[in-house]
Amino acid sequence: MIEYAVLSCVFCYSPLALTGNETGLWFVGDINPQAATFSGKPQDLDYELCERFLEKQYIVVRPFTRRPAALAIGKQALWFIDDTSGIGLYKTHLPSLQRSTASKSTSLQSSTLEAVFETEEKPTDFLMYQGQPLVAFGNSPEGELHLYQYQDKEWNALAPLVGSHAHVALLQNQLIAAVPNNVGISIWYFKDGSWLAGEELEMEGELVDLICRDDWPIFVSRVGETITLAGLQQEGFVEIASLDIPKGRWGVSSSPFGLSVVGVERKGITTVIDIGWPSGAISEPIIFEERPMQDDSLLVTVLFVSTLAVSIILISKIRRPVQKTTN
Repeated sequence: MIEYAVLSCVFCYSPLALTGNETGLWFVGDINPQAATFSGKPQDLDYELCERFLEKQYIVVRPFTRRPAALAIGKQALWFIDDTSGIGLYKTHLPSLQRSTASKSTSLQSSTLEAVFETEEKPTDFLMYQGQPLVAFGNSPEGELHLYQYQDKEWNALAPLVGSHAHVALLQNQLIAAVPNNVGISIWYFKDGSWLAGEELEMEGELVDLICRDDWPIFVSRVGETITLAGLQQEGFVEIASLDIPKGRWGVSSSPFGLSVVGVERKGITTVIDIGWPSGAISEPIIFEERPMQDDSLLVTVLFVSTLAVSIILISKIRRPVQKTTN
């Protein structure tokens, strides 16, 4: 009974819907209810899909009425799931100009419902595997890690893995899983449709997440109000960073700044701590500010006028009569 209570406390934290890579960082932010009153935002929209813009700013990609459970980035598209009634799988396209212009014409993207997966379990991981969305359930009643991939408009089950409170990630196109045990964690690798046993490692604290950067599996563990990021290399664990848990919902992701720890408070404050890669240098906490979307109507007008002027000049040169010369 005591063991169950300890595990319940460890896993009762609310993870942040967050994803990133070397080109961008995306997260689900909370709209401050009081700020929404003065900003003109609809009152029934409580959450926003946000994209980091430069170091200290973010832009809003699209609003939500319900909070997504997880995000995953693919090729020019961002996928997300909710778990209100089963698992709803959605896709939002990300224009390539969005990160450089932050204009209204490339923001506020709509999303499409791609599929629904009927289940009462809560997803523990969501990622892209072989270019397709993969949902993982690491706390199944059977004490197994269950994985389902959405392919050709169907949900296909992958081989399960025995173990509770497991996490899975993508390590250079290969699935890797971490399963807590009595002394730490056991590592498993997915190959040719089955799981192969890997390292058995001691770990302090409880495993709360698994991410990958380059050829490094990175394990996020928690002891009290402190989280530690440790990478796995041939010699064993290499501690990368240790820091206090951010306020609110939080998560860790790869990002253009290395690794980023993001915390989102219900009152709309988003705090980011960047961890240099591979140096492990920890930045001061950064409080994000929303970057207003730029109205690009002026830019369109300037381009139109410029194009028109160039066309007139070319036409005038073409129609200019040729002067005959006489000897």
